[in-house]
Amino acid sequence: MTYRGSRRLIKLKKRFEEHGLLGRVDESVFGPFFTAPAFSFSGVLVHTLLLRKVKSPRGDEVHFLMGPNLCKFGVHEFAIITGLSCSRPPPVVDIQPHITSSRLVNTYFSVEPKKDIRFSMLERDFSMCDIPDDLYKLSLVYFVEGILLAAENDSAIWRDSLPMVEDLDYFEKYLWGSLSFDTTVKQFSRDMKAIGGTIPVVMHFYPKASTK
Repeated sequence: MTYRGSRRLIKLKKRFEEHGLLGRVDESVFGPFFTAPAFSFSGVLVHTLLLRKVKSPRGDEVHFLMGPNLCKFGVHEFAIITGLSCSRPPPVVDIQPHITSSRLVNTYFSVEPKKDIRFSMLERDFSMCDIPDDLYKLSLVYFVEGILLAAENDSAIWRDSLPMVEDLDYFEKYLWGSLSFDTTVKQFSRDMKAIGGTIPVVMHFYPKASTK
């Protein structure tokens, strides 16, 4: 979830309101994202936080050194904030029974079977669709890809999410929280590498545990 999420969420709400779908999404597992008050993104705050990021010995936590205090942000905190399930996603073999329909792909995306579907294509068709049920399903995929997984415009979306959304119960129960958290951690690491050449290198050391 990035600064792009705010703009995209506003766009989603507008489309839902135009087609009377806001109540439907409010009752879904993603409802809290649409009923929560508006939030502001602070690039300065995030940049400052990134400058205080230190190496974590755990792959499921991000650590920040705030003065003398080591602050940890992990999957448990992420689950509390987002309300999403953060257990591990099921293996591919368990997903296959729920991706039997290619209707949305065939109707809205003129691509060959193994060609990538870009996020920009999803945004285009989501913006133009006026069939309420299809719009709702495309919107959920747009929400997952564009907000939870923070896709770039030229990113390839997970193609199986389009047939999966035809089974709404399964789609809502899928463990998007785990995927979103993993994406968040990866983006923290990527962003630090991107700005690493422009900031001074400061070594931080954890205090040794007492042997007494």
